[in-house]
Amino acid sequence: MHSLAEYAYLVYYCTGLYRYILASGASLKSIERKFSELLYNNVYDSEALLVYSDWLQEQGDVRGEIISIEVELKSSQNSKSRQLEKHLKKLYKKSKKAYYNFPISLSRRLEFSGKYGFLTEIKILSPQGYADLKTIIESFPLNFFGTLQSHRLGLTKIPEWIGELTELREINLSDNLLTELPQGFWQLSQLENLDLVGNHFKTLPKSIRHLQQMKLLFLSRNQLKVLPSSLVYLTQLEGLYLWNNELEKLPEWIEQLERLSYLLISKNNISDIPDNIRQLDRLTIDI
Repeated sequence: MHSLAEYAYLVYYCTGLYRYILASGASLKSIERKFSELLYNNVYDSEALLVYSDWLQEQGDVRGEIISIEVELKSSQNSKSRQLEKHLKKLYKKSKKAYYNFPISLSRRLEFSGKYGFLTEIKILSPQGYADLKTIIESFPLNFFGTLQSHRLGLTKIPEWIGELTELREINLSDNLLTELPQGFWQLSQLENLDLVGNHFKTLPKSIRHLQQMKLLFLSRNQLKVLPSSLVYLTQLEGLYLWNNELEKLPEWIEQLERLSYLLISKNNISDIPDNIRQLDRLTIDI
């Protein structure tokens, strides 16, 4: 395994990437993907970013200048900062136009945020925004490791193709009118945070077992009466939020979620907590 600095060094000095591609079988797309993933996980340093910035600028890629400015802003605040921030906003607009060829109408239905030249968040501003996002996916190989925000839109369903965003790490679907999720949703195997607060879920399907990287699961303000035993497969789960549902009891298998440290169960119909759960020192239960 290379550190990010070593990885950036390889990328920069392998002219045209040919030697690196021959040595490791990597492609330009896989290199972009690697950097996007590392940046999402905050595994980066200024030196590596600047090396990558130089390489991008040599390719005529506007993100190279974006990275160099963001590194400068991160390292110090000076009299030039405001001017740099203003220029940075213009570069992000240029980057969107150059890489996604967005129609003007998309700016009213989708909102984008970036970090070091990479897309980190997509916010859907209206139900029609899903169709726009589908257009983007079909026209550009999106290495998107960030967050999809889609809350308070009155949604009654989510499109099946959502499963094509296989690298998605967070999704916020809170305060909609959802009662179920499409089968394609369970292909989001890298999902770490899922917010379904304030919907109309009465049950959760067994397919939720496929979200095995899940760390935080927000299910408050729904109509859940029973928790599916398939949740036991979410072995990375750290927080489970169940406030204001219709649960009558906690299943004993919760004890098997070894990483679970916070459980919110107030405003339910739970009269008793099993001893094996109550006695877990690692678990804070908010009742």
